[in-house]
Amino acid sequence: MANQIDNLVINDDTLGLNRTIDVSSDDLFISVDLTLQSGGVLTADNIKRGTADPNVALLAGNEGDIYQRTLASTGQTWVNTDGTTTGWSQLLTSSGTTPAWSAVLAIGNSTGGTDAEISSGDSIVGEDNGAGAGGDLPITAGNATAGNNDGGDVVINPGSGFGTGDSGIVQVNGPKHYADSATDPTAPAPAEGDRYYNTVLEMEMRYDGSRSKWLSVETCILNASDQRGLNSGSYFQVGTLRMSSTRGYTAMFDGTVVSLAYTRSDTDAASFAVTEDGITISSVASTAVSGQDTTLNDDFSQGGVLGMRNDGVNQLSNGIVWTRVKWRA
Repeated sequence: MANQIDNLVINDDTLGLNRTIDVSSDDLFISVDLTLQSGGVLTADNIKRGTADPNVALLAGNEGDIYQRTLASTGQTWVNTDGTTTGWSQLLTSSGTTPAWSAVLAIGNSTGGTDAEISSGDSIVGEDNGAGAGGDLPITAGNATAGNNDGGDVVINPGSGFGTGDSGIVQVNGPKHYADSATDPTAPAPAEGDRYYNTVLEMEMRYDGSRSKWLSVETCILNASDQRGLNSGSYFQVGTLRMSSTRGYTAMFDGTVVSLAYTRSDTDAASFAVTEDGITISSVASTAVSGQDTTLNDDFSQGGVLGMRNDGVNQLSNGIVWTRVKWRA
């Protein structure tokens, strides 16, 4: 019979012992490890070697077969996943170093599978920035080189909700959404537009980068007016009642005055003021008949009485003023 081994000779070079085994009638048992000498190659139906890409070479194989690619520049190992000539899936090897992301994507692309799959509980962490925290993971769209065309988009789709579940949240180079908290989060360092839900105020909070503080998304507008000339040092009215150092808008929480706007009928030098318990905390000076300041950043405390007053030296005529405040934890 072709390629049939009839007899096997086992030789011990040291002791000069040898024995011939008739394979057709004797069983062969090796009770110690079998070591291949230099240059020896173990081959069998389920272990294959070669320099080619097995999917390109259409290498026949059974499901579970191993293929060792001996090309020096690759050093890859493959496993057959379905028993076909194109069912070879490369196993990622990296000689003890972290594989490049391009190598991971190349494997996914070459096998027709998912490029990179992150399961629940997995994470992608940026390189340590030297301060004990992970660095950023920038993802940049491809640049177009022809004319003035824009670079390609980076598309990351959130997972779809199932049943009553919500869709996944994708955050790329944009605001972070922190976990619900009773206090303002500090790590990772907040940036403009970051958000979280404050469980004490029962409000969503947004980080205001221009003011370097967390403020409520919710806004409260305080209005006041006067139908006649308002003397210097006098308070505006709310409805038919005039405010004072002890009568006005009682602050429900700690807060910040963020803007003030006004109209009036005179053009004398004026100063519109917001007060807390009679003490000026914000003011806007002007000679115009209308105006606003949206850059105010003046804090007040829960329980403080907020009022609006003419802090200028001249009388105000037919003035209307409104102030915008936000809340702080």
